[in-house]
Order: sequence, then structure tokens, then C-alpha cells
Amino acid sequence: DWILQQIEESGRLVTPTEDAWGGGICSELIHLYCLSPLAEAAEKLKKPAYREAAYKVLQYYKANENEKIMDFHMLSHFYAYIMEALLDMGERDLAEQAMQKVALTQKENGAVPAYPDVDWVCSTGMFQFALVWFRLGMAEYAQKAFAYACKLQNESGGWYGSYLSELNAREDNFYFPAEEISWAVKYFLDALFYKHLYEFEKTADLFAEEIGKDDERYQIVRKHVSALSGQAAVLDIGCGKGRYLKNLLADVPGCQYYAVDLSQRVMHKIADPVIKKQGSLTMIPYENDFFDLVYTCEALEHAVDIRSAVRELARVTKKGGKIIIIDKSNAQLGALEIGEWEQWFDEEQLKAFMEEVCSDDQVAEDVGYEDHRVRGLFSSWIGVAK
Repeated sequence: DWILQQIEESGRLVTPTEDAWGGGICSELIHLYCLSPLAEAAEKLKKPAYREAAYKVLQYYKANENEKIMDFHMLSHFYAYIMEALLDMGERDLAEQAMQKVALTQKENGAVPAYPDVDWVCSTGMFQFALVWFRLGMAEYAQKAFAYACKLQNESGGWYGSYLSELNAREDNFYFPAEEISWAVKYFLDALFYKHLYEFEKTADLFAEEIGKDDERYQIVRKHVSALSGQAAVLDIGCGKGRYLKNLLADVPGCQYYAVDLSQRVMHKIADPVIKKQGSLTMIPYENDFFDLVYTCEALEHAVDIRSAVRELARVTKKGGKIIIIDKSNAQLGALEIGEWEQWFDEEQLKAFMEEVCSDDQVAEDVGYEDHRVRGLFSSWIGVAK
């Protein structure tokens, strides 16, 4: 409601004060970033006026400030707000044209300057540009920007607001040069999400569509699903193309099955009556205590924060419901090539995470799979949600 009060009749969205902006660091174009939340609020709160206001503002800036939108002329952090806002509001073509121009400023090492006429970089802006490029499918620029920004990470795990370029150490990088800022971490995580999403969708055709019914991984899941009664709710989180679900629909048809994966494209062949939603292991799009059984197979290895992922599994599982994790043991690291962001698990450490939210935790080692070419590769962790 307050935002709507700041919108002029023309559609311009003004601010009560510009005192904190600094000279040339940003402009009111960054207000575009609040438009998609405004449109989402319209849907959640059943107030169509919010959506109408959001698109009125968008049309004003497209009509009156298009040249500035297309011109990387402010701190990269704030310009990237505008780019992400355009994507969020469905203006993909406009965002792509503008990001093609930003790409012209990217150096061979992946760095994108904080301003077009400097060499130093803004860490937050780097991650924001990376995530926008990932969303646009402009992976070459995205990968280079993401990798460069990751190399800047401090020993503490955080990032300063800006860093001098190795090409020019004589500049004045005035954007929080010695302060670790929270929004750099926020946009690192966002960029990592879109990096994973891009890579999953790019390799979607390689995902397995079938799993043998004699595969011990499937047999573990089927055994516990078969023990449920009535119209039990069962979630496959990190479901891929739904190969477990395909078998379960035939073997245990009485349950209601749900599928969640990072990529809608990967899930597109999963048919009704399975209910599909996009999400991740650390952000499952269901309310508390929803499922009678939740299982995840070879998906936890891609989660950023394992402990948080286990807690999220427990959050959506009813008290007394089952949680099943089937994944690879780090005792076999080196037996297979793994991805840059993939991780395998210590049985006792993962069991300890399970014990925080589950009772009756059980770990089974050397779960059989396919051709068994690596003995002891898979383990299972099974618990009862507290």
C-alpha cells in the first residue's frame, strides 16, 4: 500500500528521499526491482490493483527511460537489480539486449567492472550479473563471472563489497572495500541456484528415466511406501524424471504422489496423477507436516547446506512419518568422477544431522545398484520424524 502511494499518475515510482543514494551510484530505475513482488502480492492477497500498479510502473520506465535502462551507467550492483527485475517482469528480450552490452565490458578473466570506466569490481554486482546471464542462457559470460567472484571469497567465507583488480591496483574502490556485506552472500547463493538450474536443464536429456525394480535403492523406497495406509502423501524430492515414481505408481497405486525438482524441464515427462512443483532440498514448496513419507535419492549430494536440507525434509514430514535418504558414501571418493558442486557423505555425520530431527535412525551401507561396479558406493539413512 505504501508503494502504491509513491506512484505518480504517470506511472513514475518516486522515493521520499535520495539522501542515501550517493552521487551516481544508482537511480530510481532500481525501483523496478520491487515490481514483481508487488505483482505476486496481488495474487496472494487477491488485490488486482497491485498487479495493475506494477505494470503501470514498468510501462512508464520502458517508455520514458529506455535509453538509461539499456545503458550500464551506475554501480553494477544496482544496474543488476534492473536486469533481474526485467526478467522477473517478463521482459526477457530487453534484459538480453542490455546484458549483451554488459558482456562487452567483461574482461578475459571473467571480471566485470563496478562501473564501465573502472577496473575494480563489486562482488555483489558480479554475482548478480552471473545469475542474470545464467537465467538468459548466456552461460559463457555467467560461468566466467561466477568463477571470478568466487575466487574473491575471504577466508571467513564472506566477501567485501568491492575488490581492486589485479590489472590496476592504484584505483579507489570505494564500495565497502573492507566490510563484509550480507548481500554478496545472498547473491552468491542466488547465482549458485541459477547455475545449478542451468546445468541441470542443459543435461536433462542425460537423466535416467528408468530404474529396475530389483535395484536395492528402489526396493528400500517401495518397502516403506508399501507399509503406508490409505491415501498417504509421498514426496520424491530431487525426483529427476520420476523413475522411482513411475515404478511406485504401478506397485503401490493407493498413495498420492508428489514430485519436486530444481528443473521443470527435467520433470516434464512425469504424468498425472503425480503433483509436480519446482523447488529444492532447502526450499520445499509445501507447508509443515504435509507428507507421510519423504524420500530423496542421489539429490542431497547437490544441496548447498546439508544440515538445513535435512531439517527441511523433516519440516514437511508429519510427526511419525518416514524420511529416507539414499546417496553416495564418501568412503568411496575417487571411485567415480564427480561434479564440481557434488558431495558424498560420511555415514555418521549425516546420521547425526538426522538424529536432530528424527528418531529410530538407521544407516545401511553398501546398498546395491545397477551393475554394482563400485561396492559400497550407496548408503541409506532412514528415520522417523519427531
